[in-house]
Amino acid sequence: MGIDARIEPIMNLKGYGLGNPVTDENKDKNSRIQFAYLKALITHEIYESAKTYCKGEYVNVDPSNGLCKLYLQNVTEVSRTTLLSTFNKVVFVFRKIELLRIQFAVHSKFIYRQHIGTWM
Repeated sequence: MGIDARIEPIMNLKGYGLGNPVTDENKDKNSRIQFAYLKALITHEIYESAKTYCKGEYVNVDPSNGLCKLYLQNVTEVSRTTLLSTFNKVVFVFRKIELLRIQFAVHSKFIYRQHIGTWM
């Protein structure tokens, strides 16, 4: 009966979707504040303040809404600082790994020469 009898489709395609198809540019850009919050780029307080004062509209902001503009500026500054800090940490770790690789290669070459013979 059903799928086993091949009466119904073998795969139910309802509910499958694309991850960010950018069907609506405004919705896509408005979701960036929530994304920054969910990825811990901005604090809960900053996110909630922006959400409250901007009423979920972060792209086409009412020019007279000074508090919204202020919190969006805060979101931008904090997320840039957080991203830059994270990037610098990643670069530091990769440089450290590269230095360790070089040290290991030099040390291995030295050990090889001492105990086995010349480096090929």
